[in-house]
Amino acid sequence: MNPLIDDYLVDISKSIYEAHWMLYRNGRILVVHKDGIFVGVVTFSDIRKTYKHPNMSLRDVCNKNCFYIYGDDLDSAKLIFADNPKVKDIPILTKSKEVRGLLS
Repeated sequence: MNPLIDDYLVDISKSIYEAHWMLYRNGRILVVHKDGIFVGVVTFSDIRKTYKHPNMSLRDVCNKNCFYIYGDDLDSAKLIFADNPKVKDIPILTKSKEVRGLLS
């Protein structure tokens, strides 16, 4: 794990409540497996889905179809930000999908 990004990582086995608290505290969270492999992102709107369906888990609400880049592929990041104005952050991953950073 990377100490600079650890505050933004939540294990997929954590509760919705814990994820909500981390999201409130940090403004963004990335969902990972115990070994640090990236799963997806969670937003406040994802958390709100659980209000109507309280039995949902973090695995259920996590957005697995999000944008990310590998290594220092800044050209791809520029295109993602330019083409998708709602995207505020892009996870930076290794080829094995471990989280290495977050580009804002």
